[in-house]
Amino acid sequence: SQKTAVNTATDLSYGVKIIMSKAKKLTLIFFPILTALLFGALFYYKHITEIAKYDFVLQGDKGAVKLSDFRGQKTLVYFGYGLCPDICPTTLTEIASALNGLSDSELQSVKVVFVSVDPQRDKPKELDIFAKYFHKNIIGATADEGYIARLAKNYGVSYKKVPQPNSVIGYSVGHSADTYVIGKDGTLESHPYRDWE
Repeated sequence: SQKTAVNTATDLSYGVKIIMSKAKKLTLIFFPILTALLFGALFYYKHITEIAKYDFVLQGDKGAVKLSDFRGQKTLVYFGYGLCPDICPTTLTEIASALNGLSDSELQSVKVVFVSVDPQRDKPKELDIFAKYFHKNIIGATADEGYIARLAKNYGVSYKKVPQPNSVIGYSVGHSADTYVIGKDGTLESHPYRDWE
């Protein structure tokens, strides 16, 4: 019986070693897979979060202007306002010049949205007329002041009203003058140097 007990203990020890060996092999196999899945999930979450950050639904002359409708195309987003005396017309002229240099097929893969930070005065119809004065493919759009403030913050846009008591316009709007490039997948591709009016 002592010999049987020894054999049983030996068999048990051998069985434990086999189990431990298999567990180690399984760990070596599955740990890299689980790690890759975890990093993949984190990357996907970051990607989705970034898309949500820059997404918008604005009001244009023809109805809702949704960034999500432009998936598969490059989208240039510029924040300004219709009564802007210099920076906006200059920037929109530069954008229009770039668009004029594209072929018809290339032009179909690019959208431009001019977002007004002055919804109090810029109404969708007049804003779109203003935008299309520079190029027919530039869409003018805006939303209520609260929505624009949140969207501007997400993009890193700074703006503020500047009183002009001796002017018929009443106030101007100082704003940063970046043109943002949104990639075909909805993520931010380019954030140029920030300038100011």
